[in-house]
Amino acid sequence: MDEQGGIAGTRQLRDRPVPGDERRWLELLDALDLDELTERFMTRVVTVSGYDPAPIPVSELRRTGRLSFSTLIEGLRAGGFDGPVAISTEVGVSRARAGIPLEALMTAIRHDFNVLWEVLTRVANPEDAELVIRHTGIVLSTVDEYVSQVQQAYTAELSRMRAEEDSVHAGLIASLFDDPDPTHERLSSIATGLGLDVDSPLLVIAATGDDVRALRVIISDHVRAGGTMFTHHLGEVLIAFTPVPDGVGHSSAALAGKIAEARVGYVRAEGIGTLRRSALTARDLADVIAAD
Repeated sequence: MDEQGGIAGTRQLRDRPVPGDERRWLELLDALDLDELTERFMTRVVTVSGYDPAPIPVSELRRTGRLSFSTLIEGLRAGGFDGPVAISTEVGVSRARAGIPLEALMTAIRHDFNVLWEVLTRVANPEDAELVIRHTGIVLSTVDEYVSQVQQAYTAELSRMRAEEDSVHAGLIASLFDDPDPTHERLSSIATGLGLDVDSPLLVIAATGDDVRALRVIISDHVRAGGTMFTHHLGEVLIAFTPVPDGVGHSSAALAGKIAEARVGYVRAEGIGTLRRSALTARDLADVIAAD
């Protein structure tokens, strides 16, 4: 047996760089062509669901793709990233704003690794095989760190956008409840801001006291199922409203069943113009139920 526990006369593959690797490793990184990397990436990313067609200009995809590869190569030179990198934040934020699903973004970014590895192994000589193997961990960790930073930037921006949208919606709904006689133009503006048709019928639900918890569960379940639910507080009463579901699908049946089982007041509003009055009626019903 040799000193490292291997069989005498055999060579043991290592999974991390050894002294003397740096010069040749940097030569391989220098041989990577950004234009080739970018074009290989572009041919793949445009086939990803969510990018076909591209929701952002192809020129922008190419620009950020090139910057991503440049940043990854610099990270490989340094043995990894020691902090946030600008392009990861830019990619995460811009893709969130473009409405690209996170799954599609992660699929697209995985092509960064595939393309980088393919070109790296192509520019390497047969005698570089063991050196490349010794640097596999660095390549993987560097790409993983980049992916993680992009994902964090994406989710943070998505949260910010949702909070901003919720704030806008809350302001529109509050203005509707504060004005007992809004104009048709004002109603149309509010409906548009909420993504509703001004004459679409609404299901209005109210709960108070301990029954608010059950209504919050109904709201959460409905949103998780893909539905839309808006909320507003009238004093201690929680008001929720949603477009009346079309048809007799599973989601509409589930919503109706949960409302029927809960201690809530609910009425139908024939459009956003009657929402305020309907909400007051639902509130009164909720007060009666709570007092029972």
